[in-house]
Amino acid sequence: MNNTLRLGLIGFGITLVLNLLGIFVFQKPTAEFFSSDWWSTWFPSLVVWLVFLVSGIGLQLSRKDKNDKSASR
Repeated sequence: MNNTLRLGLIGFGITLVLNLLGIFVFQKPTAEFFSSDWWSTWFPSLVVWLVFLVSGIGLQLSRKDKNDKSASR
């Protein structure tokens, strides 16, 4: 697993856990999914970590593809 993928998984997980804690433990109205405050508070963070995840998955798949091509020669 590459560092970008690991960072994306950790960041996405932390953001998701904090959002769920905000809903169930602290009962913050900004943590309610898809409310107007949620879009400005949580959505940007989720997008950033999703970009890291997709980049890490792309790097991981490209490494596997290169290893498969070199092994077949």
